[in-house]
Amino acid sequence: MSIMDIEPLNNDTKVRIDISDATYQYSTMSQLSKIDRTRKILLLLISMEFVLSTISVITVIYSYALDFTLGFESYNVVFRFLSFLSFLCFGFGLIAADRYYVTGLRLFAMLLMLDLILSYLSLINFIIIPMTFEKYSMGKVPVIIFILIFLMIFFVILFLQAYIIRLAYKLSNLLNANKY
Repeated sequence: MSIMDIEPLNNDTKVRIDISDATYQYSTMSQLSKIDRTRKILLLLISMEFVLSTISVITVIYSYALDFTLGFESYNVVFRFLSFLSFLCFGFGLIAADRYYVTGLRLFAMLLMLDLILSYLSLINFIIIPMTFEKYSMGKVPVIIFILIFLMIFFVILFLQAYIIRLAYKLSNLLNANKY
């Protein structure tokens, strides 16, 4: 014979049902909706970044095949590595967020931080510093215009990565608090 003892349901507490020897706890609707909303936003942003990193990998492979480097021949290996790292990182993040893996989300956030740091360092060392010492040009248009456009897009993507890191930690903490 089982006895059910149900505690009152508030938006801030969990529902606890005692049936004989076992105790089951269910998260409240507000907590579940917060998890679901955070996960949907995170999946959308990771998907956007995954598509951008896929395009970047294709562009790097295409430029390598056509030997199109804009005078940055010695840094081509670094650019290939960074785009491939981003591609792998966002692919892993899609899997971790889709399957509610708490440790996977934290590992994804750490990998994304590493990618963010390496991207900033490579931007400074391989693009900005050489631009101050040499003048590159493509026909009549100086390369500085192309570099400035690239930098604007680059910084928007990097700020988006920082927001994705924040959301990944938030989702992992929510999942951990609700014992997923």
